[in-house]
Amino acid sequence: MGISNLLLTFSLISQPPPTPAVDCLPSPKTEANDILKAAEVEEINWQSSFEAAQADAIKTKRDLFVLFTSEGNWCTGCVRLEKYVFPNKEFIQGTNSDFTFVKFVFPKNPVTEKIAREADSKLQEAYRFQGKFDLSSFPKMILFTSDGRAYSRPSLGNTESAENFLKEIIKDKDNKNSVFEKLEKIKANPNKIERQKDLHEFISDMEIKGIAFNYQNEMKELASDSPYADIYKYHLAMYAAKESFGHLDSQKALDYLNQIPNTERLPLDYQRNILVLKRYAFGNLKKPDEVNRVIALTAAVDAKINNRTLEGKLGEQK
Repeated sequence: MGISNLLLTFSLISQPPPTPAVDCLPSPKTEANDILKAAEVEEINWQSSFEAAQADAIKTKRDLFVLFTSEGNWCTGCVRLEKYVFPNKEFIQGTNSDFTFVKFVFPKNPVTEKIAREADSKLQEAYRFQGKFDLSSFPKMILFTSDGRAYSRPSLGNTESAENFLKEIIKDKDNKNSVFEKLEKIKANPNKIERQKDLHEFISDMEIKGIAFNYQNEMKELASDSPYADIYKYHLAMYAAKESFGHLDSQKALDYLNQIPNTERLPLDYQRNILVLKRYAFGNLKKPDEVNRVIALTAAVDAKINNRTLEGKLGEQK
């Protein structure tokens, strides 16, 4: 073999093997790194915008955990959540892959329309939610699918234990499809009388759970032509009025309230709810005479409610 051939052979032997293309290289650490990253989460990443959080939830295939809370130490339930539940490592690790978290913080004092109108965008968004979801006290929590369907309003009672609270919300998340499937089965029933009866019972159950606002499309069928029409016209008008308050439009809210038919045939509690919102609307619209008129009407309804309660207690004693 000549010297030139020896040099060629040596050159070929000494060359390193070709490097594979980047996209062909295996990535054994990728999954492990993702798991490690999740395990290293030490606190909840709270977002302050529902819209931004929803976009994140869709992207990451998570649900939404939305908290409505208040600043200061006056709200004992709010303090308990912040002190014992949300910092709990088991709770953080148990929810990190399942939920995107949103927090709306309200001032200690009630937020009036005037305050909201002058507030920053975060408080204005919180105020809109306060109207839409009927938030009369704090704290409140609502679980949503990433497409914005509410399916649970977790109980504050379980927040005494972070472990029990974690179990509750994971259970609600796992069972959410059964709720939606039940509704679709009801709506598919061709028998109108049975469908409306079952739909009324379903929405009543959702009302007890505090998420009936999520089923306004179904309410419209019952409001248009059913034995429950007056009740659902009331509900739809109340939701529309509260949402109008959230958008700083008290006159529009009042218009919705005035459209509720047959108010005298509604339950006394419903009549009182209408008057409470009317008083709020007239107050925002600077109409003191109307405010005083509504206060008098409210007092009359309260007297009837008290008499009914007293009669019930006397009946129990007999």
